[in-house]
Amino acid sequence: MIGINGHTIAELTKTRSPLTVIFFEDPIDDFFIHVAKVKTKTGKIVDESLIIRPDLQTWIKSYERQKFFIKSVNLQ
Repeated sequence: MIGINGHTIAELTKTRSPLTVIFFEDPIDDFFIHVAKVKTKTGKIVDESLIIRPDLQTWIKSYERQKFFIKSVNLQ
């Protein structure tokens, strides 16, 4: 885990969930996207996945099906 220090692409949240899902670019290679599940109150990362940019929309849609909604998005 490198920490959330890349360009944030999207932030998703869910009503009454203690987690926020943050998608951010890898600071070295923007082809890779980190997906971090973060405790909303503490900011502690509880889980992280590494995906490739072509899979970004699929992952966002997957979280939307789980009742998460997009809090902010910056797709450049």
